[in-house]
Amino acid sequence: MLNTVQSNKLLSAIRNASSLEEALSYHREHPEPTFSDMLKSMTKEKHIKTTELIKQSRVERSYFFRIKKGEQIPERNTALRIALCMNCRYDDINRFLRLSGHAPLNPEIMRDAMIIYGISRRMPMEEINSLLVRENAEPLYKAK
Repeated sequence: MLNTVQSNKLLSAIRNASSLEEALSYHREHPEPTFSDMLKSMTKEKHIKTTELIKQSRVERSYFFRIKKGEQIPERNTALRIALCMNCRYDDINRFLRLSGHAPLNPEIMRDAMIIYGISRRMPMEEINSLLVRENAEPLYKAK
């Protein structure tokens, strides 16, 4: 997984390439990351136990393992819950969303603005969900 510096270097190499083949050489050698790849990488990097992440994110166990194996793409709320429970930064949450085929958080959308507000204040997922419910927005999950 590329960090910002590596990503900027790759962007520069693509822009300055003399041919399409040169521009795509990195991609021919490195497969594109998936949500599953990022999930595995982040849980390892942050020393997060899968069982704890499943419990905290309120994702059904078998569904989570299909996501982790790359057999299933998570729904947007599921991707958000997983990323929030790993205490990901805003940029990483948006990357999780993009890798799962969903739009990144958009500050122009009220619900997304509430989620961004919560992320910027390091609110736990449950608190962000309560904020959404209080403001009559779609919750990240239905409270039992």
